[in-house]
Amino acid sequence: RHKHSDQAIEVYKKMIDNKPRDPKPYSLLGETLLDLGNFEEGQKMKDLALTLEGGLKHNPDHQETVRFMKYLFNAGYKEEGLEWLEKGLVRWPYHGELIMTKAKLLYNDYRFKEAAALLKRLIGVKPNMAEPHIWIAMCYQRLGDNMAALAEAQLATRLAPKSYTAHNFLGDILTEQKKRSQANAAYEAADLVRQTWE
Repeated sequence: RHKHSDQAIEVYKKMIDNKPRDPKPYSLLGETLLDLGNFEEGQKMKDLALTLEGGLKHNPDHQETVRFMKYLFNAGYKEEGLEWLEKGLVRWPYHGELIMTKAKLLYNDYRFKEAAALLKRLIGVKPNMAEPHIWIAMCYQRLGDNMAALAEAQLATRLAPKSYTAHNFLGDILTEQKKRSQANAAYEAADLVRQTWE
């Protein structure tokens, strides 16, 4: 109130250090930064306050659950992030972002069969979504099933013909399978897609 903004910022940062789950100091810090013209950082703090407010509600909706889960993972609270992920999947077992998050965690833990099974559950309700097919292809590739991996990667490019990621990943799969000419064609298709963006 007395326009000692620099001192206020330091106080808010200490409050955040002491209580990293309390949304109020993030909101106050965001307002102060916005007043000082630091719009990007100020808005980031305001958004984080909203995330914490949603996550700390007694009964958050799926968007608030996802936001708070991401906050926990990004802040290094992995175990609590996993708890929120599992809670979310109990309430919304076919939520795309929750399933993709868990599938990627399973993949990173080398649990490829479990990841693929979970992704197939998502495909059952969202058959036109390309990303699950890319990750299933990665799982099959790691499991040594080259034919299934290639089929999933090709399906991803058909579902998302304008996706650089899908074409580039198909190229990676083909490269791993030593199919050089087909891999080059996939990479060319990826570059063509990227050029249309520029």
